[in-house]
Amino acid sequence: MATGSEKVTAFEIKGLKQLLRVLNKLPKDLQNDVRDASQAIANDLGAGAKNAAATPQQQLAATGLKVKRDRIPTIKASGTIRPGLKAGDIFFGSEFGGGARPTTQQFPPHRGTRGYFLYPTARARGSKYFGMWAEAVDKAFKDWDYRAQ
Repeated sequence: MATGSEKVTAFEIKGLKQLLRVLNKLPKDLQNDVRDASQAIANDLGAGAKNAAATPQQQLAATGLKVKRDRIPTIKASGTIRPGLKAGDIFFGSEFGGGARPTTQQFPPHRGTRGYFLYPTARARGSKYFGMWAEAVDKAFKDWDYRAQ
């Protein structure tokens, strides 16, 4: 639960659950087309975030960004960056900052939800990515012969 000093940012994409249910009804080849487009978007976002990472710590954290093949563009920080260092150990501090506690002094100043490299890249390219994804979904629906099912 958030206290008065914490800022909570949440958003909802209306109709996403319903759209994903409908996408599940598409033939596998059309689902794969949507997954290919989503993966291309996530790959571009990951590459852009790695380029935007300014400090050595951010660059190291960005190496932990992994693309997941899904119907929507999905990127996450996971895996082991190097022995003894998991992506989750440094990603969130490198992306959002820290410094309020002794255990987060190694991170840049806390910036809330603005982020340092991944989130700014996603916001800057969001309209482009949405257009690419919507085009892939529209094409899949146009190619779908729903009466054949």
